[in-house]
Amino acid sequence: GNKHSPLQEITFNNDGSTNDEYVLWSGDRLLNLRNNEATKITPKTIDGTDYLFIETGGFNERNGPDWQSPLYVMQRNQE
Repeated sequence: GNKHSPLQEITFNNDGSTNDEYVLWSGDRLLNLRNNEATKITPKTIDGTDYLFIETGGFNERNGPDWQSPLYVMQRNQE
């Protein structure tokens, strides 16, 4: 499988855990223990809807110093 496939759904718990035992969060970082990756997460509200922008990773020296991670956007469920 593609190790950079985006999460389909994630629940953030107040203690830093999520609904996936291998994914944790702290501040503005999402920690994926499956592939030892820490990516930046940025919440934004646009027109009253909450979104979460997540870096998709893939960092390596091939990309060069000006490379920027692609972003995956998730929308918050309104419950």
